[in-house]
Amino acid sequence: MNIFNKFKLTYLIFLYVIFALSSLFDRSFMGIYIFGFRIGEIIVGLFLLQSLFVFLLNKKTTDALFLNEFSGSLKTYKIIIFTFLLSLIYFQTSLTSTYTYKTSSYIWLASIIYISYYLHQSNNFSLIINSKFIYLYATLPIVHYLFSSGYYPDIIMTFFNEYSDKFNFTKASDIMLVLIISCLLLFGTQDNKKIPFIYFAAIVPLLLPLLLEMSRGSFFGASIFFLLVVLFEFKYLIKSPKFLFVFL
Repeated sequence: MNIFNKFKLTYLIFLYVIFALSSLFDRSFMGIYIFGFRIGEIIVGLFLLQSLFVFLLNKKTTDALFLNEFSGSLKTYKIIIFTFLLSLIYFQTSLTSTYTYKTSSYIWLASIIYISYYLHQSNNFSLIINSKFIYLYATLPIVHYLFSSGYYPDIIMTFFNEYSDKFNFTKASDIMLVLIISCLLLFGTQDNKKIPFIYFAAIVPLLLPLLLEMSRGSFFGASIFFLLVVLFEFKYLIKSPKFLFVFL
């Protein structure tokens, strides 16, 4: 049992690392070759195995894995997988072609919802890891700002050109997503709202001019997110005029 708990902790940390690196380097990271396969392909294959595990869960096992509150969505997810398996038979799709799993990757990636929830519920170290990871992840928008402002390190570009199938600068839409995720993680985990608001008030205006230069669509998306947060948290802001002044 001790070995199993260590495995769960290791796998949880692995998921965090993959999430952070893919958020930072995007397509370039997913294209790194390991043993002849790209990291993106390995992840899809791993999540495919996860999905088949979730597909085979029964009522008793679902309760044991703390997933009973997901019973409705689990049934829907199993139907989606079953429908996909039927389509393989009907269309006589090749099971050895990576294209089959590439086009269905969104199905297998959804399994992370259930697996990660189980890992967090059953692991005593998850809260400690969460708190450290969230603060670490919150630095990624700043790194994106530096990298996209002409300070992308040559050593990283050389690494991806040598070991990845493609090197791409991070797209504006991905920078916007990392920005929004960072803010939501802080708002959802901090008891003291001043911490996420200070971060929010600093990081969004920092990145808006960059997003405007890179993509007007991403700029408008980040701007709408900014306005929605202010709208939903307006009561909190007006309760403290001094903090509102600092925020503005």
